[in-house]
Amino acid sequence: MPSISLTNAVAGQIADAGMVNNNNAALIAAINGGLDNANISPAAAISPTKLSIPGTTSTFLRGDGTWASVGGGGGSGGGDLAWAAYTTNTILVGTSASSAQTLVTAPNFVADGSAYWLEFFCGRVQPQPQGRTINFNFWETVAGTDLGRAGAFTNTMASGVNSFIAVSIICRFRHTPASGTRTYQVKAWVDLGSVADSSGHNSEVDGSGIPGYIRIWKA
Repeated sequence: MPSISLTNAVAGQIADAGMVNNNNAALIAAINGGLDNANISPAAAISPTKLSIPGTTSTFLRGDGTWASVGGGGGSGGGDLAWAAYTTNTILVGTSASSAQTLVTAPNFVADGSAYWLEFFCGRVQPQPQGRTINFNFWETVAGTDLGRAGAFTNTMASGVNSFIAVSIICRFRHTPASGTRTYQVKAWVDLGSVADSSGHNSEVDGSGIPGYIRIWKA
């Protein structure tokens, strides 16, 4: 923006017409869109309602001066960027990471190049029969990337009708994605395949009792 000058202005005397014209041009430029971040005083206390907010109504301004998107789906809170619950019971049939079954998908959010925590919870993990291992992998779906195994549980009970075992599990993974929109999900698979034992128990990941979830927040 052109600067306003008072160099030739003297009280009680006629001002230099050229200076007046220059000052008027500078004011007109500011009024017509020449005002930018460099021209505003840090003490200006601009109202948030006058800021140009990118994205949608789910976008918010962080304390560090960056914009971020509020997670949708099951809702978010406590600093969560994305959160979603699941309440289904999944009988696993996939036997590798490439054939893993999706358990839950988080709402997308806009990553800014920082590190994030990804967390997954399941209230009942039941590998069956004895010797089976249920594995959990985090995936980033925009790039189609398997982030690797985040957790696993193996049934180490003695073989037989009483080999049934179930536990709760939390998997947490620190991840630094490239900037841009990101969507994460959790997939599960059982290494040797799911075969029901003599009591009818399969390898299951169950969110129908205590709801499971995926949760993402800034590290």
